[in-house]
Amino acid sequence: MLQATWVLVAIVAVIMAVNAIVMLVSPRAWSKLPNWIRAQGFWFEARCADGGGSIEARVTATILLAILLLLLYLKVVRYRF
Repeated sequence: MLQATWVLVAIVAVIMAVNAIVMLVSPRAWSKLPNWIRAQGFWFEARCADGGGSIEARVTATILLAILLLLLYLKVVRYRF
C-alpha cells in the first residue's frame, strides 16, 4: 500500500512539473493543454488575452517549480530515508 501511495505522489509531481514548465514557457500553449493535465480557473483565457494573465501564470509556475525542487532536494539530498 505504501508503494502505491509513493507511485501516486510521483505521478502527481510529474504532472505538476510538466504543467509548470509549459506554463512558464508559454502560458497560451498551456491553456491549450487537455483539461485533465492543467489546472486553471475560469478567469485565465480572458486575462491572458490582454497579457495580464500570462504574467500571473509565469509567476505561479515559478513558485510551483521552486516548491517541487525544494521538496525533491529535501527528500533526495538532505533526508535520505
